[in-house]
Amino acid sequence: MLRILFPTDFSETCNNTLQYIIELAAYHPLQVDLLHIFDIPTLISSNMPYGAVEGMVEEKKEKTRIELDHWRNKLSLTHRGKIFARYGSYPSSVIQEQTLEYNYDLIIMGLREKYNLLDKTFGSVTLHSIYKTNIPVLAIPFTTRFKPIEHVLFPTEHPKINNAAEAEKAALKIIEKFITPFKYHKIHMLHVDKNTDNQTPKLSISNQPAPNISYTLASAGRIDQSIRAYIEEYQPDLLVFKKIHRGFWEKLFHTSITKEFLFKSNVPVFIL
Repeated sequence: MLRILFPTDFSETCNNTLQYIIELAAYHPLQVDLLHIFDIPTLISSNMPYGAVEGMVEEKKEKTRIELDHWRNKLSLTHRGKIFARYGSYPSSVIQEQTLEYNYDLIIMGLREKYNLLDKTFGSVTLHSIYKTNIPVLAIPFTTRFKPIEHVLFPTEHPKINNAAEAEKAALKIIEKFITPFKYHKIHMLHVDKNTDNQTPKLSISNQPAPNISYTLASAGRIDQSIRAYIEEYQPDLLVFKKIHRGFWEKLFHTSITKEFLFKSNVPVFIL
C-alpha cells in the first residue's frame, strides 16, 4: 500500500487533485494523509500577548481539523489516513518536516490554473516542496482529469541507450512500480542532443533498454522545446523528471524550464 501525503489549501485546485487521487485509488492501494498548513499574520500576532496567539492557533487548528475531516470523508474508508492541521509560515518547510516524521511513499500536490508574478519569480509551494523533500512528488495540473496511465515520457541525460546512470535506473524501477497496476503501459525515454545538427533524424528503438520501454535520441537547439514537441505529438499521460544535482538535470532544475513545465503543463508531472 502506498502512503500518500496530500497537502491541501481547500481550493478548487486541491479539490480537483483529491478527485484524481480518488480515481487513482481504483488502481493503487492507497492510504492518504491530509495536511493543511495555516499561519497567523505577523501584523496580528505581533500586537497580541503570547497566550492570546496560542489560543488563536488552537482555535484555528480545531476549525481546520473539521474541514480536513470533511475532505477525508470523500475518500473510501480503506483509503482514509490521518489528518494534520499545522501552524507555520513556510508551507514547504512544514511539508518537509511532515515527510521526515512520517514514512510516506509519495506526495501528491495540485498545480493551480494561474500563478501570480511572485510564484513565477520565486517558485510555488509545490516547486519548493520538490526541492526540499527526498521522496517523489506527483503534481496534478488544475485542468487534468484522471485517466489510466499508459504512456510515460521520461527524459534522460544519457545519449547511449544502455548507459543510464544508477540514479536513472533506480528511477525506472520507481516508475515501473507506479504504473504496473495499469494494464497497458509503456515508458518512453527521450534524450535531446544539443551538439548535433537539428536536421539529424531521430533515432527510435522499441523495447530497449527493457520490455515496455522505448528510447529516442533527438537533436534540438533547446531541451525544453524538444520535450514540449514530444508532448504535443504523442500526448503522454505522465511526464517524469529525475532530480540529479549536476550537469543536465542541474541546469534543467535550476532555470525557468522546470517552473514552466510545472506552471503550464496539462500533463501530470512525476518528480523523483
